[in-house]
Amino acid sequence: MRYAAIIFLLVISFGLQARDIYKSVGPDGRVIFSDKPLPNSEEIELKPVQTYPAPRLPLRQASKKVKPAAGYKHFSVTTPLPNQSLRNAQGRVPVVLKLLPKLYEGHALKLFLDGQLVAGGERSLSRTLDNIDRGAHDLYALVVDKNDKEIIRTSSLKFFLHRQFR
Repeated sequence: MRYAAIIFLLVISFGLQARDIYKSVGPDGRVIFSDKPLPNSEEIELKPVQTYPAPRLPLRQASKKVKPAAGYKHFSVTTPLPNQSLRNAQGRVPVVLKLLPKLYEGHALKLFLDGQLVAGGERSLSRTLDNIDRGAHDLYALVVDKNDKEIIRTSSLKFFLHRQFR
C-alpha cells in the first residue's frame, strides 16, 4: 500500500510539470491561451518563476511567567484578547487592563505598543488608542512607582488590526 501511494505521487508530480502554452486570437479579438495548439496559435515561452529565499525568522522566546509583585495579585490586558482580530477604519483600539488590588497611590500605568510607549503616567485602566496602523501588534502594560521603576508587567499579547476602507 505504501509503495502504491509513492508511485501515485510520483505519477501526479510528473503530470503537473510545465507544458507548452499556446496563444491565439479569436475572430472576435479575444485572446485565448491553451495547452493545445489551436489554428493560428503561437507557442509562448514562459520565463522561470522568480523566487527568493525567505528571511530567517528570529527564534521565539518562551514567554516569561509573570510573578505577582509585592502588593499586586493580578495584572493583565483584558481587551483586546490574545490573537484577536479587530476591524476599525479609523485605527481605534480599545485597551482595558485588570489590576488587583486597585492602583496604589504614587503608582502609574504605562502602555506599550510594539515596544513603543503610547501612554504613560496614567491611572485609568481603560484607554482607546487612535490611528493605529493595520497589521499585527504586540501590547503590554507596566505599573511604575514615582521613580519610574517597574513594579509589575502584564504578559505581552498579540492582536491584529484590519482597517476597512469604503
